[in-house]
Amino acid sequence: MKYQSALDDSREIPAWIDEVLRKAVHLDPYRRFEELSEFTFNLRSPSKNFLNAAPVPLIERNPLLFWKCLTLILAVIIAMLLFMRSH
Repeated sequence: MKYQSALDDSREIPAWIDEVLRKAVHLDPYRRFEELSEFTFNLRSPSKNFLNAAPVPLIERNPLLFWKCLTLILAVIIAMLLFMRSH
């Protein structure tokens, strides 16, 4: 089962907390926190690894929004091309 991000438009959660949660529930037990104290410590004061983590791409965070935006961009391009062709 794939991790569902806690980040969305209705919650104001810092990205590093989402990364801590992602690591805590990772499918591979060897990639999870080894100790509960490590997990709680990272929730209270994130490590530099979490703060410097690359942001999750929009297509992974919100695939529906990604495809809606892409469709809008393509529709605008098609409309512009049709308009330019008719003039």
